[in-house]
Amino acid sequence: MLKNALKDQYGRQEIEIIKSAGVNAFYGHSSIIRRYSGYSINKPLPCIIQHGTIGFSQDFYEVREWHKKEIVSCYWAWNYKAKDEAIKSNSPLEILELGAPFLYFLKLVKQFKKWSRLTTADHSKLRIDDISLRLKSIIGNKDAQKKSPNLVFAPHSLPNRAITLTEHIDFAEFLKSHEGLTCSVVCLHPYDVYLGNHTAYKDSGFEIVCCMDNAIDSFPWKEDDFWKEYQKVGIEYMLNLYSILKFAKHCYFVGLSTPLFYAGFLMKRCQLITFEGEAIESRMQSIKSIANKRPVSYNDMAIFRSLNELLHKKSWTKDNRLEFKAYCGEVLGASNLISKKSMKVLLNNRYQEIKDRETTAN
Repeated sequence: MLKNALKDQYGRQEIEIIKSAGVNAFYGHSSIIRRYSGYSINKPLPCIIQHGTIGFSQDFYEVREWHKKEIVSCYWAWNYKAKDEAIKSNSPLEILELGAPFLYFLKLVKQFKKWSRLTTADHSKLRIDDISLRLKSIIGNKDAQKKSPNLVFAPHSLPNRAITLTEHIDFAEFLKSHEGLTCSVVCLHPYDVYLGNHTAYKDSGFEIVCCMDNAIDSFPWKEDDFWKEYQKVGIEYMLNLYSILKFAKHCYFVGLSTPLFYAGFLMKRCQLITFEGEAIESRMQSIKSIANKRPVSYNDMAIFRSLNELLHKKSWTKDNRLEFKAYCGEVLGASNLISKKSMKVLLNNRYQEIKDRETTAN
């Protein structure tokens, strides 16, 4: 464990589950669900949680491969669209619409704010003692609220689709020449930090941030060390992301991504970066391939037709922010959230189903 990294016991998973349903550990999802519901840290989550607004195929690979070993009993979809995708992919599991873990995290934050005003409150019941000081610091940080920087989410590499350092350097140069982006904070995914892509922005004078504790400070990483620490990521990842978004004035994205919908739900001004000019496109092929060409397909946006225009507007009204928050709520499954008690009962019952199957098989 790194010196300053948070040790998150609520993110704990049995090793077989880390290997099988690793999607649950992404971005602190398992930790958030345990804290919210009070589900035991000594039992694996009996479901695979949708890990983001894109990349469903990875989730379904986990479902198909590990359902054969009877480790999971259901797929946790955020909304009806994800549920439909799971059905089309012939998921062998029952599919439940339960909303995004991020929204349950916001419930914890809201209750923490409320209880912090009460001198007799017992915060241990919220199961966030280990992050309470961080959370209190974020809530009370007036200086950061005054800064309100522009925030750019850099393109996100994957092990099977790495974006080169050269392309990131070109993208950093593009940001420097783009009106309104020259003084931005650039947020990078931990895997891009591991690859060293953050240096493109640091060398260009941008402030850089990452949601994984000490990811930047511990660079360069040895491969094994990085993946060991990445597997341990817990609620601090979401807490860091929440902090970054909370203090941002204007959020820029290369294309549709999960943080865009988080930002929109928090009433932040969001905009898609428009790439123009053959020279730019030819130098950043990997980045351009994941960016959204204008206009964005209505089928991709799914809810309302004005979204494409909204994400390219130079300025927003309060009504625009409310309109976009409503859309983000649809994407994140805000209407599907359940109570703490209901979630604990659901998870315990599903886990018992797995144990009963094991008993019957033996």
